[in-house]
Order: sequence, then structure tokens, then C-alpha cells
Amino acid sequence: INKHKYKLFEQIGKGGSSKVFRASVIDSPHRYLAIKIVNLEDQELSTVSELKGEIKILHKLRHCPRVVRLLDYSLTSKVIFFVMECGDLDLATVLSNRHLMSRFYDLEFIRYHAQEMVKCINAIHEMDVVHLDLKPANFVFVSGVLKLIDFGISNSIKGHTVNVYREYQMGTPNYMAPETLLDCAESDNGSSVWKVGKPADIWSLGCILYQLTYGLTPYASYTGTKKILAITNSSINISYP
Repeated sequence: INKHKYKLFEQIGKGGSSKVFRASVIDSPHRYLAIKIVNLEDQELSTVSELKGEIKILHKLRHCPRVVRLLDYSLTSKVIFFVMECGDLDLATVLSNRHLMSRFYDLEFIRYHAQEMVKCINAIHEMDVVHLDLKPANFVFVSGVLKLIDFGISNSIKGHTVNVYREYQMGTPNYMAPETLLDCAESDNGSSVWKVGKPADIWSLGCILYQLTYGLTPYASYTGTKKILAITNSSINISYP
């Protein structure tokens, strides 16, 4: 990749058309990195655009200490290689382990991770970037520091505006804010767009904090379309067992 040689080890993640491997530079075998390989063949133009957008966002955030660093990348017509910092453990795994041990409502655990997540979100919001897909799996520990990953559907807020407009309704339903599901308008070319901003990330944070406390997300009891309807219905009461 850009004349640098890497050795790939085990696969540590995957999603859609991408795979993530733990790797090292041939000349520095004890320095571990993560290499994400994204297959672009048969991908829609919108997906390729999202991936190129992720590169721009990560470059903008390259000096942000709360974002997993993009160290290098290579883009061809068939594949994209992302060379990044390698995380040690993601928050989803931490929560899963606690669930297996039936350990919830640990005030110190909640306080610590809440503060760390707020620092991550505040860091990108200060750079006028909204993540739009916050969930436990997208918070990873790198040498003990909690950082954000996966900016595939993120966007920058331009100028002095407070929102971004998305042509695609994307995210993870359990953590999606109502406005990402409801606020649909029409763009200049007649397609539907969703107006979202920093509050959408704050909503997602609230859902994660609920999960830290009770072991599941606020709308976990709903499935499919009923979940979407519940999230967008302000009269639905969230239980606090």
C-alpha cells in the first residue's frame, strides 16, 4: 500500500463488503495496525461516495485524540485499503461480557464510560463533524483510551449551519434519533433527504447510557416497524426498571 509492505494476521472485523485484519509493517513487526479492505466491485455509486466521504472525514479528524487515526489509504477502481490504528477492545464486547456475568447498574462503570464517550463525541462535534451511527461497537479502546471508529455515514456541518442533509436513511435502529427517521424533506432533484445534526448523536449516547445501566436499549422490546414507530412516537413511555 503506497510502497509500504504489511503482513496480515487474523481477521478482526467485517461488515458488508469490507473486512478488517490485524496487521503489522514488515519493517516494524511489533507495531500492530488495522487494515480495512473494502471491495468496490458491484457497489452502488452512493456506497462508493460514502467511503470516499469517510476518507475525507478521517483526514479532517487526523489530529483528534479521540478518533482512531487513519495512517494511510489507497483507492483504486476495485478496492479501498484503510490503514488505521488497531483497537484492543470495543465497548460492545465489554457490555456483552458484563451481560454474561449479569453485572448491571455499576455506578462507577457507568460514570467512567459515560465521561469517556462524552469526551469522544465532544471532540468530533468541536470539529463540526456528526457521527450519525454511534453504538457500542463504534467505541474502541486503543492503549486504554476510548476512541471512535466507523465514520462511513458521518458528515461535516458546513459554515454556520447546524444540520447536515442526508439522501439516505442509515444508522442502527436501536440507537437512531427520531429526526433521522421522521424529518424527511425534498431535495432540489426531487429525492428525499433527512435533516440531522449534533442532537442525533446525543440521542444515540442516551441510548447507550441506558444500555450501560439496564443491559438493553430503550426500545429493545419492539421489533421491526414497531420499533421505528415507537422511537418516533413521543407518547411512548420508556421504562426505567
